[in-house]
Amino acid sequence: MRKTAKVFLPVILVIVALDQASKLVIARAVGFHEVIPVIKGYVDIVHVRNRGIAFGIFNRPDSNFGTYVLIAMTCVAVLLLSFWLLRMERENPKLGIPLSLIIGGALGNLIDRVRLLEVVDFLSVHAAGFYWPAFNVADSAITVGTILLAVLLLKEGNWKEA
Repeated sequence: MRKTAKVFLPVILVIVALDQASKLVIARAVGFHEVIPVIKGYVDIVHVRNRGIAFGIFNRPDSNFGTYVLIAMTCVAVLLLSFWLLRMERENPKLGIPLSLIIGGALGNLIDRVRLLEVVDFLSVHAAGFYWPAFNVADSAITVGTILLAVLLLKEGNWKEA
């Protein structure tokens, strides 16, 4: 458990801190639904809220049920991933960073859901009239962590054992 405390826990805490700090700055400095171009025609800073998950799934402003389901599912996922992280620390420590990124991102969005019943999103990427749904630091950490995890598991050929 020493490696988890020294390496993986700080990764989780940095992701949560960066996520929450960036959302706080956006919530205070950018008006709701305001758009600030960063790279004109490609990247904007926006201030939007999402009660759902990726692509607006469960995004129902008239009901808190989906939010409570997402809170419960996130708690279960974080617990399972944490147990996996502790197990992988001994068996395959390379999986620790991707798992830490996913856990940190999940906790960042969980904090928003518990506090606000919605998640603050602020990065908008688009080109030629096609827009990717707005996202945040937590979403980015989850995505990068998931891709790294998949690559490592597939590369090592032990995805069935994980």
